[in-house]
Amino acid sequence: MKVKDWTLRFLAITALFTIHWACSSSDGKDTAQEEGTLVKTAKVEQKEISFPIRSSGILSSESEVKLAFKTGGVIKAIFAHEGQSVKKGQVLAKLDLSEILARKNQAFSAYEKTNRDLKRVKKLYEDSVATYEQFQNTQTALQVAEANLQIAEFNLKHSTITAPGNGKILKRFAEENELISPGAPVFYFGSTGKEWVLKLGVTDCEIIRLQLGDQAQVKFDAYPYQAFKAQVSEIAAAANAMTGMFEIQLQLKSIGKKLLSGFVGKVEIQPSKKEKYDLIPIEAFMEGDGKEGYVYTLNGSKDRVKKVQVKVGRIMEGSVAIASGLEDVQEVITDGAPYLTDNSSVCLAVN
Repeated sequence: MKVKDWTLRFLAITALFTIHWACSSSDGKDTAQEEGTLVKTAKVEQKEISFPIRSSGILSSESEVKLAFKTGGVIKAIFAHEGQSVKKGQVLAKLDLSEILARKNQAFSAYEKTNRDLKRVKKLYEDSVATYEQFQNTQTALQVAEANLQIAEFNLKHSTITAPGNGKILKRFAEENELISPGAPVFYFGSTGKEWVLKLGVTDCEIIRLQLGDQAQVKFDAYPYQAFKAQVSEIAAAANAMTGMFEIQLQLKSIGKKLLSGFVGKVEIQPSKKEKYDLIPIEAFMEGDGKEGYVYTLNGSKDRVKKVQVKVGRIMEGSVAIASGLEDVQEVITDGAPYLTDNSSVCLAVN
């Protein structure tokens, strides 16, 4: 009987211990769940920011033109070479004028003949020998001859290329004794005494942020430690059909440095137009993919989290500028954020 009683007591104690252990384990697990992940938060800071626009462009003189002959022909002489400085009105090149002078003389002779014909017909008309129609036809013929003479004289004048102003020959495209067609460029001319300009292309997202007068800085490889000040002087109203980019022009100050047309400049433009962004610590930004990502914020009772999708404006050093998604959010979770999922149980750490 004694052995039996001890056996029953042992089984009863074991059962009670098992029940107690199970409850303790269950209680411990629930407590851990209630406590959740330990997190810290940071306030969302609203700021108006103007992010710089970076690009590159080609330097050129403010006034650059291609000089050409109005008519085609054989180039008789070229008086300028690449890199040469020239003065306004200086003769740069001439065509062989044999054919052009012959055409001018031909037009002049036709004009003189028609002028004499008009005088004779006028007298005949006054004597009632010629009709009024004949008199009118002769007047018209004189007008046509006079117009042909003006064309010949104009072509003769533009058979010589002169410098349109003080400047420099940037490029020469032809040589003496070369047969050249009408309008084909002979020189690429850049004027001096004016500001340098830098032409570059920007995207559609960038051009809407730009205004005339926005300040910029330009750096060239020739002067790696020198920043040239510039400002936006022209903004295109339509995109370039070939590149899809919008062309803008910066007016540059040389500050006494030697600059040459064709320099490639690295540009940083500071738009005067500012935009509103929500700034958060970079530790709070999760699952970034292009321009989108997620942050976690506390619910009303601050014991669980909500996953919020946001659109990124710019990632900066130590922080992220959020363009949209945080309109009604005051705080975001920083420490502990990588271990969270939507609706996770959390415990707010005391700072």
